[in-house]
Amino acid sequence: MAELTDIPTLAALLARMEAHGLTELEIAEGGARVRLRLPRSSAPAPITETPVKAAAIGVFHAIYPGSAAAPPPEGARVEAGDILGFLAQGPTLSAVRAPAAGWLGPRLVAEGEAVGHGAVIATIRDAP
Repeated sequence: MAELTDIPTLAALLARMEAHGLTELEIAEGGARVRLRLPRSSAPAPITETPVKAAAIGVFHAIYPGSAAAPPPEGARVEAGDILGFLAQGPTLSAVRAPAAGWLGPRLVAEGEAVGHGAVIATIRDAP
């Protein structure tokens, strides 16, 4: 059997550790003892999405009706409370506000589309 301290044996053990998600391994064989440690995974944290929901029923408008301003594009940085659109209920308009800071995801509702209470209008991601 190969010696525990042989380079090919150590390389094979390290490859198996990585394949199985192990960060530490200790082996004793005969008079030899080896302890291997890999750095902990630095995998990025999963991206979370916060839904932007309609607070009431109405017709969605990405910008204030009659305004020439462009709505924030997908991927734009937004802050909690920023206006992301409007809901029209008859002559009344209510702002659709960002519930959290982050990066605006795709709009899931088209301009002029009727939405129900709680409908998801867009999402906000915590990372770009």
